[in-house]
Amino acid sequence: MSRDAATTGTNMQAADSACDGRQRLFSGMGKPARELHAGDVVTIPADVKHWHGAARIVGFVHLAVEVNSEKGPATWLEPVSDEDYKKLK
Repeated sequence: MSRDAATTGTNMQAADSACDGRQRLFSGMGKPARELHAGDVVTIPADVKHWHGAARIVGFVHLAVEVNSEKGPATWLEPVSDEDYKKLK
């Protein structure tokens, strides 16, 4: 990875989840990454492969809280590729 930013690895949750504008970037796999802004909220359906991250040269904090743990834990997958990260729109 040669970029100046941070991302989570790709992941999936067994239950619906959400992320908000404090995360800066979001990509449901197969869709271009998009920048989130204050007040933006994205609902992520269960079992959708996705990642969270920071815009270039901007840090971010990823705080995950499992509220439906009876459905199973998050599944962590491969790192986000430079190619996917650069799809920021």
